[in-house]
Amino acid sequence: MQDLRKIKAFPAEKKVNLFRVTISTDRTDYIVTNDLSQSSTDVTQKECKIRWEIEEFHREIKQLTGIESC
Repeated sequence: MQDLRKIKAFPAEKKVNLFRVTISTDRTDYIVTNDLSQSSTDVTQKECKIRWEIEEFHREIKQLTGIESC
């Protein structure tokens, strides 16, 4: 489900897409993106999964190698 929203305290011209993702009967997640061309919840969810894997990779590299101090 896609919903175009404005975030309180954001400038008026800044709009975001809000996607509601039902994970299970007792859990609902929300994905917010400023890419207004995205209209599919499934595509948005897959893209977020890829981004999260990249984020985890960078976090692990920093923790295991101390690369941030270089």
